[in-house]
Amino acid sequence: MIEQIIEPLHFIRPLWLWAILPLSLILWWVYRLLDKNKGAWSNIIEAPLLKALSIGNIIKQSKMPFWLFSFASLILIIALSGPSFFKYPHQTFKIKQTLFVVLDLSPSMNATDVKPSRVKRSIFAIKSLLKKEFPDEVSLVVFSHEPYLISPPTADKKTILSLIDGINTEILPNKGSNLEMTFAYIQKLIQGRPKGKNNILLLTDIEKISKNTLSLVKKFKNNNTQISVIAIATEQGAPIPTETGLLKHKGSVVISKLNEDLLRSISRNSGGLYQNLYDTPNAIDNFLLFKQQIFKQLLEKQNNKQVTVWVDLGIWLSLLLIPFALLAFRRGYLLTLPLLLMFQNQPEASSFFKTDNQLAQQYFQDEDYQKAVVNFKNPAWKASSLYKAKLYKKAQTAFANLGQTYNEANALAKLGQFKKALTKYQQIKKENVNYENTLANIELLKKLLKKKKKQKKSSDKQQNKNGKKSKDNQKNQSKKKKLSKKEKEKLKKEGKKQAQKKKQEEKKKKQQKSRKKNQQKEKKAKKRTEAEVLENEKKQRVDQELKKIKTKPYGLLQRKFLIERAFRQQENSKFFNSNKKEQW
Repeated sequence: MIEQIIEPLHFIRPLWLWAILPLSLILWWVYRLLDKNKGAWSNIIEAPLLKALSIGNIIKQSKMPFWLFSFASLILIIALSGPSFFKYPHQTFKIKQTLFVVLDLSPSMNATDVKPSRVKRSIFAIKSLLKKEFPDEVSLVVFSHEPYLISPPTADKKTILSLIDGINTEILPNKGSNLEMTFAYIQKLIQGRPKGKNNILLLTDIEKISKNTLSLVKKFKNNNTQISVIAIATEQGAPIPTETGLLKHKGSVVISKLNEDLLRSISRNSGGLYQNLYDTPNAIDNFLLFKQQIFKQLLEKQNNKQVTVWVDLGIWLSLLLIPFALLAFRRGYLLTLPLLLMFQNQPEASSFFKTDNQLAQQYFQDEDYQKAVVNFKNPAWKASSLYKAKLYKKAQTAFANLGQTYNEANALAKLGQFKKALTKYQQIKKENVNYENTLANIELLKKLLKKKKKQKKSSDKQQNKNGKKSKDNQKNQSKKKKLSKKEKEKLKKEGKKQAQKKKQEEKKKKQQKSRKKNQQKEKKAKKRTEAEVLENEKKQRVDQELKKIKTKPYGLLQRKFLIERAFRQQENSKFFNSNKKEQW
């Protein structure tokens, strides 16, 4: 329970109390108005004489709404000032905890000195860790020759549990054991996250590391990160099983043993905890207790940052305003509020307080360019709105008056006056050689001009042809008129024969063209080198292997890592290991 500290009356926002002065002046003025407005005769005739002259009782105006309004306003000001009698302790910081679980998937993790195998036993340990309740966000990283991320830091531990069953030493693209690159990869992940408390839990049987690895480990300690190690191996060791039998090196069977001194040095230099899973079955529970103790120590260091804060009771005081609000609603005063809100939401109402240029800017943003043209007083904005409204002729003259040659050239190009636009762009090019847009536009206009010329030539040719045909037709018609019926029939027959001959010739030409195309394709196929054929075969093999991966239980992860490695290779990433020598 938070211990509350009782204090004398304190106002969190005392400046609001100054509002009582203007409120009292306003209320005094309203009260005087109510006194004056007793009737038209009250300003001329004395009160006793008016009472004697009046027929019936004078109806007095009730002052109850005035007093209710005054009391409600006073409550509101006091509530806004934040009255308080209590203080409670409050932490001014929050430490975010992240746990990076790092699993070794080198071939030596298949050894069976830790039953059923080192990999399976480490996976059981990670499962038991994820089933425990602790506040950290968890990330899972696996490594062999290169590191790979299975899950980024997440509070949802079930997502990692759903992926963990498919993990084995075969899912990574290449085999090896590179802890230095793995620590550098985790360092990059930590840098991209907000500051907080980080823990690394390393499950490995690694026997050798580089000197740079230990220097990286010391850097982790300086950055408020501890590396705890759980060794998955025995001192006696065991051979490493493979698909073809036991792993051999220079004719002798390789025995993977525990290097306890090395693994202890990693945890010692980073301030973490070292354990051997073979000797300590409750290694996960021990690690969680150790992590909790470190976090408590960190909290104790931050105790001086704890402050006491006043409890704002103004919220509860504002509840007293509800009855006044209900009475005001009953009288009909609150019915005017929706009308005020409606007035505020109307664009006409909001536009009433805007200048013409501001209104035009709003229309321009709403893509109503025609209205923007009407309202803009600024000539530059007016010219650009004319251009946007597709009134290119007016826009061109406006840009010319402003001296904006680039925009004027754009407008001329839109009008189809390519030559004039080109001259304008070339002027800009002389002034500024490195203007990329002008260079691109010049090239585009040159292409368009060439197209125009070609189109003109083709249209002229067609017109000439059509003219010749019309003349020939006229001559033929005049001849036909002079010819007899028998001669006309002969001409028809000859015309049909010529048309058939033309069709046959066209068919022959098409067949020849298709033959030529086929021959060219065959030549191209023959010209292909053996290297290209081999590359295609390799691609097909890779595709077939990727298709096979889908059928395996760990196929999706393996496919993800293969794609990621390809991207690393393309980007020359420092997390791509080009060394082809496989280690165990």
